[in-house]
Amino acid sequence: MLAPALIYLAWLFALLEGAYILCVRSRLPRPGILRALCPFSLWLFAPALFLPILGIWLPKALFLIPACLAAGFYTYHFLRPMIPQRPLRKKLPASPKSRRTSLRIMTSNLYKHNYRVEGIIETILRESPDLVALQELKKEHVRAIEAQLCQLYPYRDLRPGRDAEGMGILSRYPLQKVFLHLPAPAANPIQIALIAKDEPFWFINAHPRIPRLRLRTSRGVPLPRVDTRERSFDFGTILELIEGLQGPAILAGDMNMTDQSQEYHLLPPHWHDVYRIVGWGPGLTFPIDAPFFGLHFPFPLFRLDYIFYRGDWQPQRAWLGKMPGSDHRYLAAEFLLPLR
Repeated sequence: MLAPALIYLAWLFALLEGAYILCVRSRLPRPGILRALCPFSLWLFAPALFLPILGIWLPKALFLIPACLAAGFYTYHFLRPMIPQRPLRKKLPASPKSRRTSLRIMTSNLYKHNYRVEGIIETILRESPDLVALQELKKEHVRAIEAQLCQLYPYRDLRPGRDAEGMGILSRYPLQKVFLHLPAPAANPIQIALIAKDEPFWFINAHPRIPRLRLRTSRGVPLPRVDTRERSFDFGTILELIEGLQGPAILAGDMNMTDQSQEYHLLPPHWHDVYRIVGWGPGLTFPIDAPFFGLHFPFPLFRLDYIFYRGDWQPQRAWLGKMPGSDHRYLAAEFLLPLR
């Protein structure tokens, strides 16, 4: 009885994974069940990796073929992107004429209930980024930043919020232009700045709204569904804004989406996910030291925080770190910029 069940399970995994990959890589609208399961797919399909091991006990082609297919699909779709596309740093030429200038960027969701301001300041000082994008910025955070980081970051645009809408940019370089765009009355603002460096570039700090878990009634039975319309609207606005900006640009922030979400795949091909270029591992950032649906996990489950870039820049490395008091890991990246 066990052997037929394992054969059925292997074929089920292979067929479901194959169909899932086709759906995720297409730009077609996704059914509600797929939108709900996408963030968890890394974990839902993980057992497929262990199916070929059972071939030692069940060495039949009827089992081994789907088992290897399922494991191969998982490796291709989930594990392969965890290896950097450009894992090694490029050595800088010795000639002064070919010198590059470096730029370090950091994004962090500080968490609206985070009052560990000294830890926040110490973490930013330790990483010493040139540019920082902050989300869920509160007045307590602003007071600490103004008191302790004003010399390191003489150019700041800090806009605290009452809930999760607070946004902030810290910069070592002059902010030539700064403006906010509000996609909708209840949405978080999009913070856009033109940074004056060797070559001016745009820096966008974004924090789309989270998907909502709602109930719908089907034949008198209440069923949960994931409503992503607010996030899709916000991300659509972000795409329109960044495409209207001329020249190199950085888009950073807590995007409230995973790399399996449809919005992620709508990003134009000339925009690049820096963590997928030079970062190792899954890059999971949420949740940290906070319950998720009432459960505490020893490690983060989702990758929600990103740095995307456009332009003739060379990413060198990307890494994650723990921000004291926050329920997100921060993301930092280092670039080499061409001198013109």
